[in-house]
Amino acid sequence: MKELVSKLPTTTCIEWARHQQRLPGVTLTEFGQWIGELAEALSRVVPVKSDGPSDTDRRRNVKPARLEQHHSTTTHMNVHATTTS
Repeated sequence: MKELVSKLPTTTCIEWARHQQRLPGVTLTEFGQWIGELAEALSRVVPVKSDGPSDTDRRRNVKPARLEQHHSTTTHMNVHATTTS
């Protein structure tokens, strides 16, 4: 649990320290419930941000599909007529 708490921002770590003082015992379950409640409360006031680009960002960055370019080629054929005598 110390590893999880060490990854929290300082202010959140302080909130956790205050919260756990009110608990008779601290377990991973208690921490999970507390962080879940915090996440739910924050999601009501702060837009949720994902790790990847949003759908809007993905649409903006889409490059138009390139049509295959066919270069016209000219083929030369040497044709020689032969005469027989």
